[in-house]
Amino acid sequence: MIRILKYEFLRITSLRSSWVLTILGTLMVTGITYLGIAELTRVGSTDTASEFKEFVTIFVPLWGIWAATIASQAFGHDYRHGTIRLTLSTFPNRMQVYAIRVLAVVIWCAIWLAVTISIVLLEIELKAPGGLLLTDFNIAVGRMSVFFLLFILSAIAIVMITRIMALGTIVPLMMATTVENLVGFFIPENLKWTSEYYPYSNAMNWAVPWNFESTTYSAYPLAIFTAVVMAIAGYMFIKRDA
Repeated sequence: MIRILKYEFLRITSLRSSWVLTILGTLMVTGITYLGIAELTRVGSTDTASEFKEFVTIFVPLWGIWAATIASQAFGHDYRHGTIRLTLSTFPNRMQVYAIRVLAVVIWCAIWLAVTISIVLLEIELKAPGGLLLTDFNIAVGRMSVFFLLFILSAIAIVMITRIMALGTIVPLMMATTVENLVGFFIPENLKWTSEYYPYSNAMNWAVPWNFESTTYSAYPLAIFTAVVMAIAGYMFIKRDA
């Protein structure tokens, strides 16, 4: 298993796109944070400290888009270039390849998220007119982490099921921002209750700060959906021809 894990980190770090997406994702989030701080300075907000949780809306779903793209590459590159056969020839235990590749992506994204959050905290502390407050910091980081974990895992599963790398990025993003909202708007009135179970939009709303006290939204639908598609993807990966 250690050999597979070393191979996976070598694979991630040797892909130029991994570094490009990682750096661009961090630059975009921290850049927009800087613009938000600059706006506070412009309007003369000097008395009130800035809450980190108010900047969570920059992460969700913006950072998720970049993370889902990285995650989609995990199996997507192998399927696109036909190198999955070489991987499975070197490491015949498909279950181990599946589990460790997913683990490697999660570790990469966890470190990436931690670095990005640290830079944002530093920006707010140094540049925000009133300094930094960390009210609900644990809740904000915890909910973001859960949302991104499920977002990333579902992206991997979608790519594995369809063998189309682009769908791992597009499907979660479109479901969270557009499709589920449109379905909830147009379905008959007697079916409106089903919106409580839409996975992506519910989890995304659950992760943003103005819903921390709300019981309307939950990450459970996305957790269940992700568990199902991950199980299907794992079964197909083990049983289907490479």
